[in-house]
Amino acid sequence: GVPVPVYAYGPGAENFTGTLDNTDIYRAILASLKLNSSSGSCIKY
Repeated sequence: GVPVPVYAYGPGAENFTGTLDNTDIYRAILASLKLNSSSGSCIKY
């Protein structure tokens, strides 16, 4: 992957600070949405 600058504000913004590898953005989006990539369903909390 390639490091890219990523910035966000609001809920889940802690997953998007500074520079992320472009392939890690997918996982950051899943974490912000509280989704699990292996099951495709929401994580209950």
